[in-house]
Amino acid sequence: MEGIAFGRVGVERRRYAVEEIRFSLARLYRGFVLWTSLHGETDTDEERERWEQVDHLLELFSRSYLPRSMWLAGPTRERIEAFAAKSWELRERFSAEVEERGYEEVRVGTARHVSNTLGPARKQVDLTLETELAGPRPSRWRLRKG
Repeated sequence: MEGIAFGRVGVERRRYAVEEIRFSLARLYRGFVLWTSLHGETDTDEERERWEQVDHLLELFSRSYLPRSMWLAGPTRERIEAFAAKSWELRERFSAEVEERGYEEVRVGTARHVSNTLGPARKQVDLTLETELAGPRPSRWRLRKG
């Protein structure tokens, strides 16, 4: 009976971890979209605030992902980590271009790049997480009979 109870707790923790990761990645993606979609007369303070928000979301994801990743299968972790790496790379690239040429000069190209790079990667991660919830548990999970 204890094995069944342990199994249920594990399933719930796994579901919670997947939902937390999904929520965190969605917030990160929305942060990028908001940062790259300021229009009209751009207030430097507002642009900087959006930049800092993306930094905050990246750091928040980095801190919260590792303890939750233990509940995921290897291929799922790889996809999520690839998305995170693309996010860090895009943040560095966009920040450098904004510093060099100004926000308005790089906004349109970067907004397109976010849509073309992070958009499909986010959808792929979301599908992988959905499959993770629906599929069998990773093989390292074993119910204890006691």
